[in-house]
Parts: sequence; C-alpha cells; structure tokens
Amino acid sequence: MKFNRSALKWFAAGAATSAVVTVVSAAVVHEPEPLAPYLRVAEPYPAPTQERDDEVASFGGRMLRECGAKTLEITAWGTDIQSYAYLPLTQENAKALQCAVKQSAGGRFEVDLVFRAGSPQ
Repeated sequence: MKFNRSALKWFAAGAATSAVVTVVSAAVVHEPEPLAPYLRVAEPYPAPTQERDDEVASFGGRMLRECGAKTLEITAWGTDIQSYAYLPLTQENAKALQCAVKQSAGGRFEVDLVFRAGSPQ
C-alpha cells in the first residue's frame, strides 16, 4: 500500500486545528447567568373606557416602595406587553414581600414568582 505523505500531513494539520479550536472554545464559553427569584407585580390593565397611565410601573412600583422595598426593578409599557415591577427576593425585602402578597389578596393586581437572569442587588 502506498500512502500520499502530503495528504497525511494535511489530514494531521486539520485534526490538530480541530483539537485546538475545541479546547479554546471550551475555555472561552461562559456559563449562563444564574437565575434569581423575583416577585413580579403586574400593572392593572385600564378599563376599556379609561386611558392607561403611562408612568412606568406606577401602581406596582409605588405599592412596593410603600411596602418598604429596598430594591426593585421595573419595565415600561410596550406595544404588546404589560408593565411590571419586580421585587428581588432577598432578605432585605422580606417585609416588602409579605406586604405585597397581603395586598394582592384584594385582587386589584396580580403577583407571581418568576426567575430572571442575573442576581438581585
């Protein structure tokens, strides 16, 4: 059997390149951000005859601040999305969490537990 040395050299070079790319890409690829728990407070939708308040998270943000939230995040109204206020579930927000859950029992707004990328501040 006769082997073509030139072809074998290129085959070995390709295998070595593949190995190097695999090792480098494994070292460079980042782990996904951990998911952190949040209490999500949905802004109440306005009645069909009312105009909505375009102030960002006006109800949820205000209610969470009144409940003593130390940190919170808000999202703006979008074309097809509702505005939300997010309360990070941390030790410093424990009292605000209890207050928000009690206030949601009245049915004026919805709350739910969600997980978001990043870590609560």
